[in-house]
Amino acid sequence: MSLRIRRALVVDDSKPMRELIQIVLKQCGCKEIIEVEDGTLAFGAANIVSLEDGDQKDGRTDIVFLDWMMPMLDGIACIKLIRSGGLDGFDANVPIIMVTGRVDDESERIALEAGATLFVRKPVTIRSLFDAITNVLSKIPQKVSA
Repeated sequence: MSLRIRRALVVDDSKPMRELIQIVLKQCGCKEIIEVEDGTLAFGAANIVSLEDGDQKDGRTDIVFLDWMMPMLDGIACIKLIRSGGLDGFDANVPIIMVTGRVDDESERIALEAGATLFVRKPVTIRSLFDAITNVLSKIPQKVSA
């Protein structure tokens, strides 16, 4: 099934979790998956310009998966950087799915207030990840008036 995901960024310090997310993204038709184990590596990796058939592709990331608890730069800090709008390769409104072992409601509130599009509690399954992707991609961004 293709969900129009051309490029995804997966940031998690757990290799098995990154691999599971990759499986689901490939099933969704994602063409390019960038995976890193730490938030400090995420933004540089996402700005790499890819070449396909000799043509440069734009560096836009279509969806981001973030773990919360990572060394150096955690998921909440990554969300805030992306939502600030000043990062090349990222639309400030890119869907961000936080997949975390933090299971309490307060953590969910903090993540959503920071700008996560969806909060997913570990452990996850292929089905729950697929549902998360379809959920965030089906949402239509709405302009909020002050």
